[in-house]
Amino acid sequence: MKKRNRGQISVYIGGILCVFLILIVTILQGIRIWEGRAKCCQSTAGAVSSLKGDFQPDLFRRYHLLALDRTYYGRGEGYMEERAKEYLEYNLMTENSLYEYQIEDVMLAGTVSLLDDELSGFRRQIEEDMALRLPMSLVEAIISKARQSNTDDQERVLEQEFGNRPAADEPNGGSVEAIGNLTGEDIKALGLEEELLAEGITDFDALTMEDLLQTDFVSQGKMEDPRESYNEIRSSDILALIIPEQAGAIAKERMNIQGIPSARVSREKEEGFEHGLPVLEGIEDISGSLLQNKLSFENPEKFDDSGISLDASGDMEGVYGTAYAMQVFQYFGHPLDAGESGDPYALECEIEYILKGEASDYENLSKLAEELTIIRFVPNAAYAFTNETMKKEALAAATLLLAPVHLEAAAEPVSYILLACWAYGESLMDVRGLLQGKYVPFTKDSSSWKLSLTGIKNLAEQEISDCGKDQGMNYEEYLTLLLLLTPDRELQYYRMLDVMEWNLQTHIPGFTIQDCIVTFRLQTRIRDNDRVWHFDQQGSYLSDE
Repeated sequence: MKKRNRGQISVYIGGILCVFLILIVTILQGIRIWEGRAKCCQSTAGAVSSLKGDFQPDLFRRYHLLALDRTYYGRGEGYMEERAKEYLEYNLMTENSLYEYQIEDVMLAGTVSLLDDELSGFRRQIEEDMALRLPMSLVEAIISKARQSNTDDQERVLEQEFGNRPAADEPNGGSVEAIGNLTGEDIKALGLEEELLAEGITDFDALTMEDLLQTDFVSQGKMEDPRESYNEIRSSDILALIIPEQAGAIAKERMNIQGIPSARVSREKEEGFEHGLPVLEGIEDISGSLLQNKLSFENPEKFDDSGISLDASGDMEGVYGTAYAMQVFQYFGHPLDAGESGDPYALECEIEYILKGEASDYENLSKLAEELTIIRFVPNAAYAFTNETMKKEALAAATLLLAPVHLEAAAEPVSYILLACWAYGESLMDVRGLLQGKYVPFTKDSSSWKLSLTGIKNLAEQEISDCGKDQGMNYEEYLTLLLLLTPDRELQYYRMLDVMEWNLQTHIPGFTIQDCIVTFRLQTRIRDNDRVWHFDQQGSYLSDE
């Protein structure tokens, strides 16, 4: 009986061992399958990281942007998929492996370029970059300096010009008696010094308007009409007028604007990309508008010297975008260092293009110079319209100009036209100083006002204003303010991308910003014997994705 039990126990033990063996083999096979899938998933993630490491190097080095060129220097999107496939094969299909992998499909999908989603990838990279590198006081200091400097001066202007002044202070209808005796400086300002000396008159301080009217210099063509000088300079090339030595060297070649990023913005929207500044169509309209609107100084605390509202607080995107543009793009008179790489630049005036959007350096700088002239015209006109000496000189000139046609009674309104011409000429000289790297005072006084009434005709020969950075602003600071106060931030970003594309195309023909992707998905299908794995991994250069 005992012998029979021994055989049963052996069979039982053998059965138990077989069950355990099958269980162990099953567990091992499960581990093998799990490990194989995990290895495929890890390799796919590694392929994504490998692709991200192939970011466009010039775009990162020059503009601090991480983006993957899907064409890989013109080789096509399929080349990126081939690189991912090679990475997977290198990591999965090794010799003496327990697995027999086959890479059946690799596809790049779900790509989001710098231009997609309303430039969200571009905007966010700027924000992330500048949040780390931006000295936050940059733009705020400029705005604060402009506001603080102008508030006191503009309040003084309001008190002088629009306060309760005695009626006796006003010129009496432009009459000859209202002008009184002229000083030597008045005679010089009128451009009559040489003519009077030729007539044997040396005691200028004893001259009266009756004496000047008797000379009849206007009828003899010996006195220049500032209005004619104004019309002449308005019809002239502004750059040739204010920077004649440099104007010839500014490139007039037009860039190819076909297919550039900003072409995606509608023409109607681009035409509205302005700062709301007045257009100087006629000096009579300007002087009348200034008088009617009290020189735009009803609320001086809200305006800088251009009359543009500074209620831009809280717009951190604007601050980031402005600081970024001023750091990575060059502008007139301030080329960026090409460094050892010798980076080429398609435009010399990149910031000017971002602001004005014309196809050549010359056009962009010309338009910006005209805009700066308008900006400087407001505080200059404010000073001219409230300075009694200048008003007296303008009234005397208007009286002399109108006397031959017996319209002396209209001298006062004409004098304001002459003052506007005078302020416009001074504004052109201010812009000339800005383009030469000088600081121009926010508001003028007797020491900083350089132009005489008859000096409009030869602006290039006049001395320009210059002051310390505590009393004024330079060209860079004006560009910073104009960028900050841009009403259409989207178009400004599109034009930044235009410049980047043009610059990189100088040595990478066919390069486009549209091909630069910041987010993508890598989809793979990998076979292991009879099992097929599908993986979908996302790659992104944005921090929260």
